[in-house]
Amino acid sequence: MASVRDWIENGWVDTDDPARDLLPRFRLDSRDCPPGTAMEAWREASGPLFDISFRNEDAPENFRLLLDSHHLGQMVLAYTRTVAQRFHRDRGAVARSAVDHYLVQIYTAGGFAGVAGTREIRTEAGDVSILDMSQTLSTEAPDFANVSLVVPRETLAPMLKDPDSLHGLVLPRTTALGQLLGDHLLSLRQAAPNMTEPDAMATRQATAALIAGAFGPAAAAAAAAGESLRTASLHTIKRYIERELASPELTPDTICRTFGLSRANLYRLFQPLGGVADYIRNRRLDRAFADLISPALAHRRVTDISYSWGFESDAAFSRAFRHAFGLTPRDARAMRSALPRHEREADDDERYPALRRWIRELRAY
Repeated sequence: MASVRDWIENGWVDTDDPARDLLPRFRLDSRDCPPGTAMEAWREASGPLFDISFRNEDAPENFRLLLDSHHLGQMVLAYTRTVAQRFHRDRGAVARSAVDHYLVQIYTAGGFAGVAGTREIRTEAGDVSILDMSQTLSTEAPDFANVSLVVPRETLAPMLKDPDSLHGLVLPRTTALGQLLGDHLLSLRQAAPNMTEPDAMATRQATAALIAGAFGPAAAAAAAAGESLRTASLHTIKRYIERELASPELTPDTICRTFGLSRANLYRLFQPLGGVADYIRNRRLDRAFADLISPALAHRRVTDISYSWGFESDAAFSRAFRHAFGLTPRDARAMRSALPRHEREADDDERYPALRRWIRELRAY
């Protein structure tokens, strides 16, 4: 029998009629899977977003799933109907996945409950929720069906006053905005099988604007570097930090000079994120984690990786790493061999099933 991965790579993608120029489609029905393989296949497909566990983990032959997804160019739309399960995303999963998108969902059956970051969240059928994949979460859902839309951060962030505050927000089905956005997501689901790329292009911006308008007032685009505090946005500074993260010159003082801010104003801006120094250190730790488990960097010493991300000593790096992830840098490197195959091969994009590639490569053009 072919391996699960062979079956995933060769058996999921619905090519449709290429003459019609329909959107790429990725479909999985557990009834069509080789016996006992659907649960692993679902973990493979959803791996960039969640670590999943099941109430009936020991009976994979009883697992049921229908997944039908479409690539809209700058967004991924998916309909899912499946059994009860738990969704988890800790700091390690955030760093490991290299995914920084929003996930907007409406449950058409069931719902979920848990914690998104520090915010308690509960949804019922018809409610619309938004999750920030750069943050942690732990939720549980009974048997459910939902429509999900994955949207790159850079598509929504410029439209929002505070793009980091959306994680775990819910628009109840009883509200006008919840009904409006929910109806739009369901309409996208219905139209997607017959949608072409020109159709998707015309739909994407309107969809992003509707999401931003529903979950938070639209804001001006991020201000240019060097402007005053009134126009220098948190989003712009965070983008600057990401570009300069490996530079030893990246310090709070450097940011202040670049953006024309006082130290007090910079600290006030980053206070909701734990402070600017903590933010920079945590982002460097995330990058170091990704390097430690990357097969392409297996030859690099832990010391070299720590220095490349601005840590001045092994001891300081180990203390910070253990505090953030609950394990040492060497433990993280050693755990790679115990990861599922799709995680061990995370640097080999060509081996991803289609949906995993779509989510990881999603960008705003």
